[in-house]
Amino acid sequence: MFCADEHALPILLSLKEAHRTMRHIFISISYHPPSQVECFFKLKCFGWSLRHFSIQEKKRCAYHKHDSGPGTPESETQNGDVVTMAEKRRNIRKSYNYVYICTGKSQAAMHKHWEEVMQYVSNHPDEDPPERLHGGCR
Repeated sequence: MFCADEHALPILLSLKEAHRTMRHIFISISYHPPSQVECFFKLKCFGWSLRHFSIQEKKRCAYHKHDSGPGTPESETQNGDVVTMAEKRRNIRKSYNYVYICTGKSQAAMHKHWEEVMQYVSNHPDEDPPERLHGGCR
């Protein structure tokens, strides 16, 4: 949702649909950190309370799937190279997913602020919404 040219309008419309259909809670999982996406979740038209946290994920290089099993000191890659277990451990890269939890939607905020937010995003489809359009999340 957050990876596109002219990203602001599709994000806004997706979040509006999430707002429309949510009953109590909306959860979004993203590779994007809060500094890149909070400006959308905090838009005053939604009236959401926002919480977020990160989940660390370990990504392994492709040759890990060829591991001969636990306790094996070395294994062979697809091209025949021998790789030690120590080399494998060094090639583990850390990655994070971010979980965003939105609660407490506000119909009144949607009716009051939607036109202003939509007009700005329509006129600036490749920009993140400015802070003046944030509702100061609860």
